[in-house]
Amino acid sequence: MQRQRKERIDIPENQSIETYREFRKLKPQPKNESDDQSARSSQPPILSFEGEIDPFQLYILQDLTFAFVRKAWRDKQRYIQGFLVDGRAFIQEVLRPRFHSSSIGSLSRWVASYHDEVLAQINPARSGSYWRRDTAGSPPSGGKTDALIYETNLSTPFHDVTVHATVSSLPLGPGSAVVHTLAIVIPAILLVGAFGLYRLASQQIKLAAAQHNFVSAVSHELKTPLTSIRMYSEMLRAGWVQDDSKRQTYYDFIFFESERLSRLVANVLQLSRLTNNSSPLDLKAFSPATLLDAVQANVQAQVEAAGFTLEVNNRLSTSIQVEVEEDAFTRIMINLVDNALKFSAQADHKIICLNLEMSGHPQPFVIFSVRDYGPGIERQHRKKIFQRFYRAGSELTRATPGTGIGLALVKELANKMHADVDVCNHQPGAEFRVMFRPG
Repeated sequence: MQRQRKERIDIPENQSIETYREFRKLKPQPKNESDDQSARSSQPPILSFEGEIDPFQLYILQDLTFAFVRKAWRDKQRYIQGFLVDGRAFIQEVLRPRFHSSSIGSLSRWVASYHDEVLAQINPARSGSYWRRDTAGSPPSGGKTDALIYETNLSTPFHDVTVHATVSSLPLGPGSAVVHTLAIVIPAILLVGAFGLYRLASQQIKLAAAQHNFVSAVSHELKTPLTSIRMYSEMLRAGWVQDDSKRQTYYDFIFFESERLSRLVANVLQLSRLTNNSSPLDLKAFSPATLLDAVQANVQAQVEAAGFTLEVNNRLSTSIQVEVEEDAFTRIMINLVDNALKFSAQADHKIICLNLEMSGHPQPFVIFSVRDYGPGIERQHRKKIFQRFYRAGSELTRATPGTGIGLALVKELANKMHADVDVCNHQPGAEFRVMFRPG
């Protein structure tokens, strides 16, 4: 199929648009091709309407003057129209306010360029070099100090003007404070957690070691007196001891050793009850002098059997009362006396002082104290001796008997009766004090 050839119809210069419409109704006549080309070259362009206006085009002169130019056609005549604008004033009054009001206007450096030639710095407050692309699309020689974050062309007729936004460092976002806080808090939490786990593991290791020492101490404390009691009992039973004084000595030994075993078992059971039962003790009002006499009656024989002298000093002159649970109070004082006897066994002065006095500073307390004349307690052990199972040294090298629960039981029973316990050193010896508030 042959393609149909369309011919162009040119209107003579002196013809009107109405004549053109009439001329369109006529059937076109064939023309010579050379005549057709010469006719087209000699005729003005065909216009769709009587007048047409081209859009403005921007030309920037050397003195930064903006020239806006356009072509206008009217009555088949071409007109050149345009106007001049002061470029500096345009940038200052029009462009600068618009970019200043943007969200990043005050944080970045804005530069306007025309065909890669810098026109002006819209926001020159920030220092740094302007990053301009060369023909290869790379920064010019000399490098750059700012980073390009935004680039756009303005709308027509400023489409040849490019605006660049650069920053030397990116500004912090609205969530930066949260990120920085989390960057500090999360490692801190991890460190605290790791330290807490370390402390917990250390405490568990120490507790396991203390419990092991406790088991070893209890085994020793039970085995030694039971062996002695059994030996003396067999000797007395077989009638091997004929001397009455020796028999009496063996009887006394069996009695006091059984008493010591009873105290040990009572301490373990009492500590177990305090651990498993949080109910308060049944406190009743007693005279401090009455309590002191009861303690003296309970420990007199024990002190004398150990070769010590018991001194009782009642310095309380007022008739006041304290609220205690009698058995718990007696257990406290017996444990303190037993502790004093053990740690002052090698003392030059074999004296145990049992004191009762009143303290009025800073508030009144009724104080029961037990003092010995032994070596005292080293400073590093004073706060630890009231912990469960705590004993200085190792069970393999320790010469002083004990289980490490006596003073812990003293502390817990005192807390149950709303009393305070402390220890202080003397020259020589140590003094344990149990302080009650008057009832």
